Amino acid sequence: MSDANATRAAFEAHVRAVLDPLYDFACALVPPAEADDLTQAACMRALEHFADFTPGTRFKTWIFTILKHEFIDRHRRERRRSERQRELPVPIAGLADGLEAALIEH
Repeated sequence: MSDANATRAAFEAHVRAVLDPLYDFACALVPPAEADDLTQAACMRALEHFADFTPGTRFKTWIFTILKHEFIDRHRRERRRSERQRELPVPIAGLADGLEAALIEH
């Protein structure tokens, strides 16, 4: 077995051992419909950084922290997106109709 295959097998074994509690934690943070995506994103990020995991430490703690940070990052992105949408200027009544008519004529 190559080193890459061995690493992936070790990662999969670690994830299998904590997947149910990880998903339950995600469900505590977001609605169940979003928990799958949050759990998957955390697992993908953990796989990308598995080389940074220190053997001998608790994998469960490490991946739960990754999920928590993924949740916080998503929450911040949503908040920024909402703030930007509120800052958009409100169109003046009738302006859109005149603009649409001008574009159709052109």
